[in-house]
Amino acid sequence: MNFSNNSEVINEIRKYLMETIDKYSREKTIVNSPIDRTLLYLKLSIILNSIIRDKELREQVLMELNKIFSYREKQETQNRKEIVYESRMDILKTLYGKKKVTVSSIFSRKISTSEILDYIWLRKEGIIRKGKDGKLIIDRRIYSEGFDREKIRRINVSDLIRYMKEIPSRLWFKVIDKGFLNRLENEDFIKLLDSLHGYNPKIDQEMINELKQRLDHGWRPSWYEWRRIGDFIRKTVKRKPIRYMGPYTLYWLDPSSFSRDMQKKVLNDLMILPLQERWKIVSKLSRCRGCEDILRKLDLVSLSTIGNPNRYDEELRNRILLGKSLINYINYALTRDESYLDYSMFFLSKVDQSKIDPRLRPLY
Repeated sequence: MNFSNNSEVINEIRKYLMETIDKYSREKTIVNSPIDRTLLYLKLSIILNSIIRDKELREQVLMELNKIFSYREKQETQNRKEIVYESRMDILKTLYGKKKVTVSSIFSRKISTSEILDYIWLRKEGIIRKGKDGKLIIDRRIYSEGFDREKIRRINVSDLIRYMKEIPSRLWFKVIDKGFLNRLENEDFIKLLDSLHGYNPKIDQEMINELKQRLDHGWRPSWYEWRRIGDFIRKTVKRKPIRYMGPYTLYWLDPSSFSRDMQKKVLNDLMILPLQERWKIVSKLSRCRGCEDILRKLDLVSLSTIGNPNRYDEELRNRILLGKSLINYINYALTRDESYLDYSMFFLSKVDQSKIDPRLRPLY
């Protein structure tokens, strides 16, 4: 193609660039990819498109480029789900000649990281399994000629989470370190918090540090993940956190110290919770000093759970009473139980109409 000036070249490149981004983002080649990889992909695509004149060959080469980047994305996702290690099966020295063995006898001596991973692999494969008496039963497959001692082996993160508690927690640091935690997907990280907290203070601290890092880098957990994070913090942190780590940590903090941005984040996190969960947190939060600024920004239904409206200023008190009136009226509309209507009118009668926010007066 011939171009008469630079603007035509720029427009043609821009057009091709946008077409490439649109095409391959739809095919999920570059979705969620790091920006440097995305840029590399686009640069290679533009270069190949410009230097290969034969249309059929060009399309074939670009298709192969697409496959390479797609494969790499799949591989990275898989790598976060798997642990690949060099196995020597030195652990078999403890197992040979025995039909049963105790876990403590395996790990009583000095043991390497690969032996810990080999133990998990053997449990996963059913080559050693637990008997009713708690001892480990050893399968005769360990004596077969086809059983490779030295080999690159793989275990899933889910296998590690399942069997790690069988291994003395003093040895966990050989596997669970900063690098390992950083590679985990959020789903597996939450499962790890659930399963392995409270056994080893150093490991707990590593998990807390990783949690802080993920939250600082923009991770937005689901409401259920927030609840599990709250349980983890409650059970493992002796001195409660001095920073916000999700809505279930709110009542350990001083909300009056929150910046506007932090208040906005807290409100957004609260609003993704199911109503019952939100009510639990708002009820506890309402007993904290300095909570008024956050409560003031909540909707009426969320405020309806607060037990003592009279402890707050007139504006907030009216909002809480309106919320209680509204939720009782909704219950009346759903059940036709007139006691709810009576409660609704009772709370409404306590509202000072002159102090209501003008936007809420139509509701009154």
